[in-house]
Amino acid sequence: MNINKHKKLFRVVFCANQVSLCIAVELAKRDQHRLDTVIFCMPERCDLLAYQDCGVKLIPYTRLNFVKFLIITLLDRPDEVCVPHMRIGRLINKYAKYAKALSAIDDGMDTFREKPKNISPEFFPSAASYYTFTYDFSLSTWLSRFSIQKICDIRNLAISSRPQALLLNITEIVIESPGIDDTHVQLSSEVSSVLLVKHSNRYKHSINIAGMVQVNGAEIGLEKTIDSFAGSMIVGESMVMVYALLCGRSDLKINVILTQNVFDNLRCLQSQLCRPSRNGLSLSII
Repeated sequence: MNINKHKKLFRVVFCANQVSLCIAVELAKRDQHRLDTVIFCMPERCDLLAYQDCGVKLIPYTRLNFVKFLIITLLDRPDEVCVPHMRIGRLINKYAKYAKALSAIDDGMDTFREKPKNISPEFFPSAASYYTFTYDFSLSTWLSRFSIQKICDIRNLAISSRPQALLLNITEIVIESPGIDDTHVQLSSEVSSVLLVKHSNRYKHSINIAGMVQVNGAEIGLEKTIDSFAGSMIVGESMVMVYALLCGRSDLKINVILTQNVFDNLRCLQSQLCRPSRNGLSLSII
């Protein structure tokens, strides 16, 4: 099997979640005339079925799959390896350093944090590419060392093979998010008409209000659900918050709850969080 059969340039992208996956697919499509792109995805965090007919080579990441890939491409040094951060795994890190060029791909909230949690910008060469969404506002200052490549609209996050949540008789959605627990949730609806979207990581469960309708966030198309919802939503620091702010319906009421430290760290989002033109937007600093 010859991955680079057309002798084009050769790029390998590693995606840790759906944010990086939807950007990577559009990046591969954009450059298909000059680049062969292979995308490795963490299967437990990526909805591969959503892109099964995208025409781009997607491989579920396992150590065995990656070792097989290394054997197949033994004589092909990649022209570019793209990773979300250098915490993705030792074997991937070694492969990334072997590439002719190392670049980064957006995988979520670090794009907006002045002090990122996952990515270490100094591990990347100066002017390395950083692939992200087509945001129309300035991003965090640490990205000034990168060449920012805006690839696709954040609305692409709504591409999903998973169903929308059932919203019959639901007037309020609570998104289990970092920094929010039972003491911060002030419902505006009867508890029986509230949908609690549980965090996919059980170690991050923090809301246990009895009577709510519950659904695992990993089992639904959450952005698709937001697109069709016109009630109230409570959310904390998450990409769901960003999606709702930028793409939510005009009649969606968004109640954002952040700690002071988190708010201060999201400097480039503060104009979005405090904009008076967004009807139904409220911000609580705790």
